[in-house]
Amino acid sequence: MTVERLQGTPFASGEGRIARSWRLTRAAWRVVGYDDTLKGLAVLGALAGLAGFALLLVLGGVFSGARVSRGHILLVAALLAYPLTFVSVFINTAIAAAAVSALQGQPLSTRQALAVAYGRVGRIAMWAPLAGLALVAILAAQSVVRQTFVVALYRYATTGTAEGPFTEDDLSAPFTPKRGRFLS
Repeated sequence: MTVERLQGTPFASGEGRIARSWRLTRAAWRVVGYDDTLKGLAVLGALAGLAGFALLLVLGGVFSGARVSRGHILLVAALLAYPLTFVSVFINTAIAAAAVSALQGQPLSTRQALAVAYGRVGRIAMWAPLAGLALVAILAAQSVVRQTFVVALYRYATTGTAEGPFTEDDLSAPFTPKRGRFLS
């Protein structure tokens, strides 16, 4: 397989951002379509993700038949967060190395791509907690936005307006059995 090498500065040929993005997208799809290493690493990453999810379910006691507390599952998820994030960042580093090499016309084998990631294992070990914390921050922000939206929707349904600061009653009302005029 031969892939055209990317040469020059980003705007050397006078192409704009959109044209450059489309050119890079086409080049990336050609590389993924013909590079078995990228396909193999993507499958490896997917299998690692599925194995991590299965491990979370098993250690969380979901298949035990007993009632599982949310706190127990959150504890197991917290304990698995670093190792699973480490594995994810490790495989993604190998994918990035294989993709860059393929785009430069020098494809790597799966073993070589994993060796590149192994050579950066110290950095990956330091980066994994940051990636995990970023994920937790994003999920927390989503939760706050989702709850705020539910509260605003509830206030609009019960009072006809969603303006003004939210009170403690506003925050608990959508989650209690009490119904408003549109929610009955």
